Amino acid sequence: MRSYWPRGPDRSVSSSLPIKDQRFANTRLQILGETEIDYLTSRSAKEREEAILRLLDSNIPVIILTKSLDPPSGLISAANERGIPVISTTLKTGEFYSTIKSFLEAHFAPSTYIHGSLADVYGVGLLFVGRSGIGKSECVLDLVERGHRLVADDQVHVTRRSGDVLIGKGSEVLGFHMEIRGVGIIDIQSLFGIRAVRLQKRIEVVVQLEDWDEATNVERVGLEEEPTEILGVEIPLVRVPLNPGKNITVIAEVVSMNHLQKFAGRHAAEHFNQRLIEHMRTKAQTEQDNLWAVSNDDLDSESLMAEIESLLAERGAGREAILFSDLDGGSCCQACRRLLASDSVRAVFYGVNLPLLIEFVFLQDLPFDEFSEALLKKSRGALGVHS
Repeated sequence: MRSYWPRGPDRSVSSSLPIKDQRFANTRLQILGETEIDYLTSRSAKEREEAILRLLDSNIPVIILTKSLDPPSGLISAANERGIPVISTTLKTGEFYSTIKSFLEAHFAPSTYIHGSLADVYGVGLLFVGRSGIGKSECVLDLVERGHRLVADDQVHVTRRSGDVLIGKGSEVLGFHMEIRGVGIIDIQSLFGIRAVRLQKRIEVVVQLEDWDEATNVERVGLEEEPTEILGVEIPLVRVPLNPGKNITVIAEVVSMNHLQKFAGRHAAEHFNQRLIEHMRTKAQTEQDNLWAVSNDDLDSESLMAEIESLLAERGAGREAILFSDLDGGSCCQACRRLLASDSVRAVFYGVNLPLLIEFVFLQDLPFDEFSEALLKKSRGALGVHS
């Protein structure tokens, strides 16, 4: 079967035109309802035979008769000669459409298996992935003990449904069994009851468990969200580095609650960032502060340079300034680099995020060389400088 979408034959039964001259989806299920059967039975024997042969000769996969309707004379024999099955159902045409559509969508949906553990945490489907032995199963076991629900462990069967929805469920063989190293195989449903498991769950967030690495740059604010892709669908990815003593279970609950909060329209990191920027702007207007915020909203490169130069002239008081920007190749950074030629700009730091701006507040009284070295060290390779 090349296409699973059900379809009524429309004009292909009643029209005298050849099938090839019509927009006829011959690769789909063909459904004959009361209207089509009434038409065929009302025709002369010759007209009925021509219509039936025209339909069957288009190489359709199957014919389905709804409402237990009797097949018109000549349909069964002609279908048998061509090896085309004819199926009857007691359902009405509309009911059958809805039923078969849901079944075929699930049966033919793209799917894959992912090594990981899937849990329902506060109604959010969290898919835990990571290297073997890092603690995915132990994390989910602790979540179950805290009242959350296991969906699948070790092998998660993921299918893509309509609307870019990813549904995860467990293997039929594994069921709700889980391997705990040092203990062995346990049955979650038997130990914790039916409340601790569910058959399937939509996957909404992927939690990547990683070994702690001091040199790895880890997201500390949450402004830059990293997506991952499963079966062509992008979903949020949260990387959690593990070190001794870290309570990954509580972190998983926070990941779930934070996702729900974002879904409700409140992004904590963005809200905090806006508050900090507004505070910086207000403070800069009321006193000689050392940190000034400049936005490139609705400004081209020349206008941005003019805005920065105006601030330096107004508040710099002859002091050398350090400029902070985001991306090295972005328009903001390019405008800042062009200002390096002036005597009022000492250096341009790029790759700056909110935590590094906070670090600047505590390091700003150091000499430039010490300040620059300390800031670059704290950035763990995320920060660069032009001077």
